[in-house]
Amino acid sequence: MNDFRQVYGVFCDIWALYKQYGRAPLDDDGWDAFVDAGQKQYEKNRAESEKLGRLYLDAYTAVQKYVSGKEP
Repeated sequence: MNDFRQVYGVFCDIWALYKQYGRAPLDDDGWDAFVDAGQKQYEKNRAESEKLGRLYLDAYTAVQKYVSGKEP
């Protein structure tokens, strides 16, 4: 059951980043803040386990591409 909560937490982290940064085009400062916030969340998830860190990084990379307007 704990695995489900951890995976759910990863997707909640991703959703929170998208809600905060994905609604409007980002200028350079906004993009830097988005990347910094994403890095902090990655480090948090990576501290839990390598697998959670990898899951977060894959999802975060997709969101970065989506927010930047590039195709994943």
